[in-house]
Amino acid sequence: MENVASATGKIFQITSDGADITGFDPARDKLDLGPVTVHNGIIVDTPTGVGIMNPWSGEVAVVVGVSLGQLTIDNFVPIVNDHLRECLSGALAWEHGIAANDHTVYARSHEIGQIDRVTFNPATDTVDFRYFGTREQIYMTNNPEGVVISNSGTGQALILLGVTTADLKVENFLFYFAEAREDRVALQLGFGSVPDSQIKPQGVPVAGTNNWPTGTGNGAPPSGQAGTTTIIDWNYATNTAIAFDPSKDKLDFGWFKASEFSVKEVDGSTVISIEGNRQTYVLTGVSLAELDHNNIAARDATARAEWQQLIDSAEGSAAIVPQFSIASGTLAEGNAGKSQMVFAVTLSQAATAPVSVGYTTVNGTAIAGQDYASVVGMLTFAAGETAKTVSVDILGDTLVETNETFSLSLSSPTGATIAKGQATGTIVNDDIDAQPAALPAISIADLSTKEGNGEHNHFMFAVTLDKASSVPVTVQYKTVDGSAAGGVDYTASTGTVTFAPGTTSQMIHVDIQGDSVAEADETFTVLLSSSVGATIADGSGTGTIANDDVAAPVLPSLSVSDATRAEGNSGTAKLNFTVSLSKAATGPVTVQYGTANGTASAGSDYTAKSGTLTFAAGETSKKVSVAVSGDTAAEANETLTLNLSGASGATIADGSGTGTITNDDVAVPASGTAVGYKVSDNWGAGFIGNMQVAAGATALKGWTVEFDAAFAITNIWNAQIVSHVGNHYVIKNMSYNGTVRANQDTSFGFQATPGSDGTAATGFALNGISSGSGTPAPAPVLPSLSIADATRAERDSGTAMLDFTVSLSKAATGPVTVQYGTANDTASAGSDYTAKSGTLTFAAGEQSKVIQVPIAGDKLSEGNEKFMVTLTDAQGADIGRGAAIATIKNDDGTLASPPSPPVTDTTAYGTSSGDLEALMAVVDSWNGGFNAAVTIHNDGRAISGWQLEIETHSEITSIWNAEIVSHDASGYVVRNAAWNGKVDAEADMSFGFTATGPADPSKFDFLI
Repeated sequence: MENVASATGKIFQITSDGADITGFDPARDKLDLGPVTVHNGIIVDTPTGVGIMNPWSGEVAVVVGVSLGQLTIDNFVPIVNDHLRECLSGALAWEHGIAANDHTVYARSHEIGQIDRVTFNPATDTVDFRYFGTREQIYMTNNPEGVVISNSGTGQALILLGVTTADLKVENFLFYFAEAREDRVALQLGFGSVPDSQIKPQGVPVAGTNNWPTGTGNGAPPSGQAGTTTIIDWNYATNTAIAFDPSKDKLDFGWFKASEFSVKEVDGSTVISIEGNRQTYVLTGVSLAELDHNNIAARDATARAEWQQLIDSAEGSAAIVPQFSIASGTLAEGNAGKSQMVFAVTLSQAATAPVSVGYTTVNGTAIAGQDYASVVGMLTFAAGETAKTVSVDILGDTLVETNETFSLSLSSPTGATIAKGQATGTIVNDDIDAQPAALPAISIADLSTKEGNGEHNHFMFAVTLDKASSVPVTVQYKTVDGSAAGGVDYTASTGTVTFAPGTTSQMIHVDIQGDSVAEADETFTVLLSSSVGATIADGSGTGTIANDDVAAPVLPSLSVSDATRAEGNSGTAKLNFTVSLSKAATGPVTVQYGTANGTASAGSDYTAKSGTLTFAAGETSKKVSVAVSGDTAAEANETLTLNLSGASGATIADGSGTGTITNDDVAVPASGTAVGYKVSDNWGAGFIGNMQVAAGATALKGWTVEFDAAFAITNIWNAQIVSHVGNHYVIKNMSYNGTVRANQDTSFGFQATPGSDGTAATGFALNGISSGSGTPAPAPVLPSLSIADATRAERDSGTAMLDFTVSLSKAATGPVTVQYGTANDTASAGSDYTAKSGTLTFAAGEQSKVIQVPIAGDKLSEGNEKFMVTLTDAQGADIGRGAAIATIKNDDGTLASPPSPPVTDTTAYGTSSGDLEALMAVVDSWNGGFNAAVTIHNDGRAISGWQLEIETHSEITSIWNAEIVSHDASGYVVRNAAWNGKVDAEADMSFGFTATGPADPSKFDFLI
């Protein structure tokens, strides 16, 4: 198939089962390998042209008259299969010449029947596989000469002389990434894994471009017969003997100049010396007279001229050299076991000294390991001998099939030449079809393969016919999940298997998606259906993905106890927490610890502490002591937490211990102390509550207000909620308003949702002492400050001003000041608006001021964004409504609203959105708080980064394995930590938090 692609060139489609290509011009045209993968197509150089070979069937499609060396990376359109692209890139680089490294042997695989025999020192030398095309049929074994690295598909072999496989380790080999990590070629060499040190880039031009060729590569056209090219290179102090066949072999001098080498004939052998390098190449038993210009390749003009003169001036005729020939063999296959096909190798005449020749098998329609056993070896004829045999094991079966063939090729002769170097072995079918009218039956075999840890691994399912067909046979296939899931454990696949006439075996390729999780073996099924030209006998093949991961040892778990201690009246006391291991560890265990405020404050109630605990092997318990500060103030019991994190050698089961500082002081009522409460604004669905804390004859040094109410506080200013259990609230001062001078007062406010008793509150207590009805002590009636919400469209660029109006309920008779400041919600300071803080001053008589906050314009399509402006520390007035919500309206189009997630009430409460599901469960609880665990499960494709909205009135005081993005009256926005944003398909991710309030998951609403 060809397509005109430009005025100067054509694109030719080539596949291993396609027709040969004629008329290809390497200076103008391109080859398109289409969907061919490295598993069913390998690049080979044949005597008639470069080809693509199916290593399983032996089919080859040839670009007639064009060698691989005549092609460049531009002779291929971009190649779809990355492994095939790397294999082809290495083969092209080899043909165009590489810069060889010392102590390095190069494995290549595109030259059919080529056998390389090299000396090798495992202590210093390396086999470089970066020019080798990955394929399934490579193997490494011992033979009498040394280690043989061979593949049955091409019959090519590399023999490391005088070495055994026991002498080699993986550090003797170099690979490129896909070869080692994806196709794992090292497994077929007998190595379990490859360290990173042995994986290096190919460092060669990448085959397949959109550039059109402007010239051919530097290689010669195909010779029409197989031969070996020896590269002449600089290798100091080496003497290389070459088994050279003048009828087909070549010497490639590259850019060597005539002045850099000399040639002479010694005892009937041609000796080439590299000047000044103590280096020789010897063409054993080959005289200069036997060479012609086809034996020499040289790029330098002086080198070509030197060889022209040497060859032209060679005198005398060459001595008559014996010639090797090999005869074809034929054998009935038998029904089982092995039988031997014998090939006769003969010399045309007896030699006066020993001569030798190498041999190797090459697949044809017969496949090594299935129909016959491949062989690689060397025959040596003693002086006077003229005949030897090579035996190949034929594997019997009872299949009715056509006759099958393979080749036995001779190479690398010493002391003789090769006259006929290739023989055909024919395996004769001896099985009779008892029912010739019946269609062939198709079967697929089960298969088991180790999964690997994520690198490329795969199944090759064998699909067979019980007898050959005279017409094409097709059958459909598809994979079906079992305990293994497509897209998670393996790559789901569908397609068609085609048997050409006479073919009885094909392969189905299925990729495995490995992991490092220890799990049971997993299975899936390949089902056959819709056959044409055959029936289906066994249409179900089970693929077993064998687990190769070892479960991690179960580590001991760490827990920290709660602790209680009376505070005392002065000095310090020790609050002792016990940190325990569930069992003794066999090695050191470390864990970080640190205190965190609850209702107790570091610096005033206790001394903050952090550090590292270390458990020696065998230890199971450690103490952490926290210093508690004594006082004589009558107050409620106060709490802090000791949190564990960063464990090594153990897991954390209970990482938070509550420390309770017990009050041991009797309250003495302070004359005139009181709590006042009134509602300033009630709109039905919500209201504003204002509270006053009044000191009596003595000042308050910190205050705590307690009361009972059925309403729910959603926002609070100038105070903080210590706890909310049932209907009971405990509220304490902020850091800036804890001191209330004698006979003075301070105030705080909140926004709330009415409860069953509306806005009512009862049971007021100040610092643990009942304050009566809640009516404050007489105090000056001050004006009230309020700040209004504000809304503004953001615009596309620049800045706009968002105006907040701050009002006094009535004019004051003197100056009034109040502090203000912005705080993030869903809008972020620096990107969405400019943070701002300062002081507003109302002169006597003034009742209104404006705070302006710049907002930044953009063109992003996003939701409306919010931030807050809060009033604090008023002087000369009370604060009524002390917090305003700023809304930056999106004016760049709208985002699609996510679907409302279903809510499932279980012991673990949660919701789902799309492929994600969030579930929350309470791990433990106590009076006033609890620990919770949230699990996010991914039912779909892997995600990178997640965000969760939690609608709750509880206050999160500590969080782990996640980060709080924002917090407002509606709840929290939480996102992943830096290390756990990626959630794979069908995987879980979890985080946890400590919160105040009731331990009821149904009070939490989630939105993913």
